[in-house]
Amino acid sequence: MMQHYQGAIPICRKIGVPDLFIIFTCNPKWKEISEALAHIQIQRPEDRPDIVARVFKIKLKHLMEVLRKGKHFGKVKGEFQKRGLPHAHILLFLDKKDKPETPSDINRIVTAEIPDKEKDPDGYNAVVNYMLHGPCGLLKDGSPCMRNGRRDDGRIANKNGIDLDNTWVVPHNRDLIVMFNAHINVEGKNRVTAILEKDPNMNEDTGEEEVLIDEINNYLDCRYISGAEACWRIFDFDIQFRDPSVERLPYHLEGEHRVIYRDTHDVEDVLDNPSSNITKFLEWFEANKKYPEARELTYADFPSEFVWDKQRKEWRPRQSGNTVALGLLSDDNEWHARLQEASTYNTGDLLRQMFVIMLIFCKVTDPKKLWEKNWSLLAEVIEHRERKRRRNLHLELTEDQLKNLTLIDMEELMKRNGRTLAEFPSMPIPEKEKEYAYKNKLIDEEIDYDKEKLRTQHISLKNGLNSAQREIFDDVSQSIERGNGGLFFVYGSDGTGKTYLWNTIITGLRARSKVVLAVASSGIASLLLPGGRTAHSRFKIPISLEDNSTCDVSHGTQLAELICKAEIIILDEAPMIHIHAFEALERTVKDLMNPSKDKTK
Repeated sequence: MMQHYQGAIPICRKIGVPDLFIIFTCNPKWKEISEALAHIQIQRPEDRPDIVARVFKIKLKHLMEVLRKGKHFGKVKGEFQKRGLPHAHILLFLDKKDKPETPSDINRIVTAEIPDKEKDPDGYNAVVNYMLHGPCGLLKDGSPCMRNGRRDDGRIANKNGIDLDNTWVVPHNRDLIVMFNAHINVEGKNRVTAILEKDPNMNEDTGEEEVLIDEINNYLDCRYISGAEACWRIFDFDIQFRDPSVERLPYHLEGEHRVIYRDTHDVEDVLDNPSSNITKFLEWFEANKKYPEARELTYADFPSEFVWDKQRKEWRPRQSGNTVALGLLSDDNEWHARLQEASTYNTGDLLRQMFVIMLIFCKVTDPKKLWEKNWSLLAEVIEHRERKRRRNLHLELTEDQLKNLTLIDMEELMKRNGRTLAEFPSMPIPEKEKEYAYKNKLIDEEIDYDKEKLRTQHISLKNGLNSAQREIFDDVSQSIERGNGGLFFVYGSDGTGKTYLWNTIITGLRARSKVVLAVASSGIASLLLPGGRTAHSRFKIPISLEDNSTCDVSHGTQLAELICKAEIIILDEAPMIHIHAFEALERTVKDLMNPSKDKTK
């Protein structure tokens, strides 16, 4: 979206702001669609999004030809609305002599009135069928929501049994809607501010109406791809189109590439450095020119067959061995370079986040060396922050103090991800001041619930259990109370109340500040569990599973402490997970619960 925006701005800068905004909507009753479906038994347009998409593409092409062959020229941008039928949003730039400058010019292009039924029957029928919208809702006083600003000429049209006047007409161009037999909304420059809210709920305590805003649920309710849009993308039709086109220039000029250096370095020395003119990436292209076999490898796989010659500054075929080449992936030069590059446009806060991500996900070979070489970049704004916090504008921190505060910040970021710097032996550990004392955030999250509300929910859920659910609930509760442990497999088809049972168990334990790990095999299923997550996410189950796989959970980490603290693990849709995942989780939990046990057994 941002790239399309950046591509559209130069057109506005060159030509000016758009003059007309046109919305072209597919009509499922088009003759072409009806004739195609006439040969297919018991199918409607929504059953054949492929036919709808193809016909709309033809109609859209015809519309653009009509617009361009007239007096108009300029840039057109089309996109889909999130609806069952495809839309095209078109911004039209007109030639200077055709731009609407006066009200009469606007009226020549756009109208928002019901035509005379006797004088213009075609226009009247088109407006009533496609451009006349009935009441879309009621105001608090019971009156209908109306579109104001229309001339009242006394004309009335009946739609769906309701008499409507000009206030209900959507701005349009009469010739276009008659020609294309569809909804084509045409407007000049305009602006609207809108807000979407759910119906208010009645607060039982106060008796007042309140609107509950849940951005996550709103997103889930609205984000989808319709069948027509899916077919449109499968057919590889244009989603965005611009005319004139915008050419995106390359990041660097021909024969040049980025060189990063400190302001204390001498420019001539930087330019004379061979590494400034030759890089492994650029030489990779040269190797592809020289060796045909190199063209079969990606850049990531290149070191398996080629070796970087430090003396000659070139790639040459590997003579023996099959390890990854030194200098590309087996050392940390890539991470050093990324931090140096990012420091030119990012603050210390973002750099510290980047460093933590590298430690957690990027298999850094020597974390200590990466820290020592880049700590000054990571410590940026730390001193400024401390001056504000301590209200001392002249505060000067020593190097050790800066390092320690930077490490404290990064330890906090590690804790948020359930990790710690202690997992990397070579990394220095911050001296924890009292104000920076850390707790296990993962456990805090699992017990940070409204206990009173959970107790009320639990009582209500428990009273609603049927006999089969109650038997399972009692067995599980007794096992937890007695500390017997155990494995319970609950089977039942859809609608038998498994999720209801899980929620009863979960609310009862969490109401007593017990840790419950509620997980599921898929992200969708996890949404049905309060505080639910996927099993792979919670327990770090490896993607590639083998007979002897284990989860990536180390002793002493916050996640390990959380798992040991859990009273129960509820895994929904368990049969959907591979057996090796269960075995990996079992090995990991046994190891965490029995740290002194021989891990080889």
